[in-house]
Amino acid sequence: MRAGYDPPVIPGCDEFRALAAGGRQVPVYREVPADHETPVSAFRKIDDGKYAFLLESLEGGEKWARFSMLGSRPRRVFVARGDRCEIIEGDVTRAGAGPPLVELQALLAGQPAVALPGLPRFCGGAVGYLGGGAARWFERRPATATGRPGPPDAVLLVTGVVTVFDHVAHTVKVVTYARGGSAPEAAWAEAVERLDAEIARLEVPQAWPASSQVATAERPVSSLTPERFASAVEGARAHIRAGDVLQLTLARRLSVPAQVPAFEVYRAVRRTVPSPYGFLLRLGGFCLAGSAPGSLVRRVEDGMEAHVLSGARPRGRGAEEEQRLEEELQTGERERAAHTLLVDQARGDLGWAAEPGSVGTRGWLEVERQSRSLHLGSSVRGRPRQDAGPLDLVRAVFPAGGDCGVPRARALELIDRLEPVSHGPCTGAVGYFDQRGGLDLCSSARSLLLADGRADWSAGAVIAADTGPEAAWRETEDRARDLWLVLQRATGAAR
Repeated sequence: MRAGYDPPVIPGCDEFRALAAGGRQVPVYREVPADHETPVSAFRKIDDGKYAFLLESLEGGEKWARFSMLGSRPRRVFVARGDRCEIIEGDVTRAGAGPPLVELQALLAGQPAVALPGLPRFCGGAVGYLGGGAARWFERRPATATGRPGPPDAVLLVTGVVTVFDHVAHTVKVVTYARGGSAPEAAWAEAVERLDAEIARLEVPQAWPASSQVATAERPVSSLTPERFASAVEGARAHIRAGDVLQLTLARRLSVPAQVPAFEVYRAVRRTVPSPYGFLLRLGGFCLAGSAPGSLVRRVEDGMEAHVLSGARPRGRGAEEEQRLEEELQTGERERAAHTLLVDQARGDLGWAAEPGSVGTRGWLEVERQSRSLHLGSSVRGRPRQDAGPLDLVRAVFPAGGDCGVPRARALELIDRLEPVSHGPCTGAVGYFDQRGGLDLCSSARSLLLADGRADWSAGAVIAADTGPEAAWRETEDRARDLWLVLQRATGAAR
């Protein structure tokens, strides 16, 4: 930030009054230079409460995308467990009057919001996660035992002020929303006060903390032994042969003692598994840090999209090896069949919320290069019905087909029977709902849950009729390795 620089407020008071006519919400922001700041260093400056978030992304898995968004001190917090929920505002907590889905719909409905040129898609709304347990809101399945008390089924932070890094312009936009009402001048002045308070936090120099002694993480403990996992795989194969499901994803939970700060864990995520979606959520008594290779569902303007990824190969050590690995992915019968199945499910899912005839597939079976791996990718797109709200899109695709199985409802029932514990936030979705009805959610399958001095994460394997238990176990080992490496690096960073 540049000391003594007083950036203009956009829009000014007179323009705000005109834009806010009729009670509409209007974004108000200041733009400041940020050539000496990063999203990570800025997050440390504003992370001074129980709740905060940092959302980042890469383009193509190889270079940082244009915008990163962060915020703290939300206006409201939505917390749901089972069929109950509560709303936290400051020091006041009230129970939701209805079931979580109804309360969440009301929370996201809001008021009409104005779009200003120059601002990214997200600069205010609700940020957080929907855990695996939230799928019961849509599928109407009973709750099951989780082994030990875990985090809520969902937590969403309704933003107050959002700081948006523009990595192309090397600037920061500090944004808040205000509603004109009967006193637009007062609403605008209060918005400016919020902006100035956040900019003041960002301008305070902050030294990096001194090294602290953190015990090296022990070997992770699995919720399933190889023998019990093999039994679950055989059970899944029996259901596949019986025609109950076409494929099923079985996961096991890994857990280790971990005193390392969540901030250091996220720094290690950025270095170890940089992906199109990166996130750090501080959610009261626990944190969620991780990344995802693609979007689960997003809605922008008049379009919606589900991004399907499947298969995996390590990046090649040279151009020739990488080309060979890409050809294996695109021509392998097993990989093509699994990907086609997920694309067909995504087409049917989006069709539930789309205008008739609008759903189509783009980029069929393209190889997507990410930092450490190659994947098959396809995009399924459509136009949402006029009456389809944000949660209708979530209902259509949640949780990700690759994280549970095909068809989704039956797969979720079987997973409840075959897996001994709930995976909570690590089998759901992370992202945002914006002020204008848009959303962008990614899978949380590659995330670390940090709570009560422990780190938990999930590692799954896709089970087909011909999948052997040993091969499935190896797949879970491969998927668990990256997050185990993240923890080891985070421990080293904090020492």
